Formats: sequence, C-alpha cells, structure tokens
Amino acid sequence: MGREYDALFEQLYLAYFQELIKYVYHLTYEKHMAEEIVQDTFIQAYKKIDLLAKHENPAGWLYVAARNIT
Repeated sequence: MGREYDALFEQLYLAYFQELIKYVYHLTYEKHMAEEIVQDTFIQAYKKIDLLAKHENPAGWLYVAARNIT
C-alpha cells in the first residue's frame, strides 16, 4: 500500500470512527457490537482502499458497509 493510501485510510479513520460508532450503536443498541462492526468496516476499507481512493463518496461507502455488516 502506498503512502497516499495510508494517508487516506488514516484520514477516514480519524474523521469517521466515532461517528460510525454512534451510527451503528443506534442500529444495534449494543456498544460492544457497534465497536466490532465498525472495526470490521475499517478492515474492509483497508482491504479496498484503492477503490475508496477513487470513490466519489468514501464516507458514504463506510456508512453503507457498516450498515451491511449489521
């Protein structure tokens, strides 16, 4: 993975981790489950960071991925 991808992943993680926790918590009402789902979401994002770098709405991708895991 290149530096630009590392930087993008870090930027997405810092910007959306807490917001995704809140979002998924409102779907599950279980804090531990919400944390695991968001962790899984970011694992998927890391694996597909090359696609996210080209995606028109990476934040939206994260929310959809988290909802789909739920």
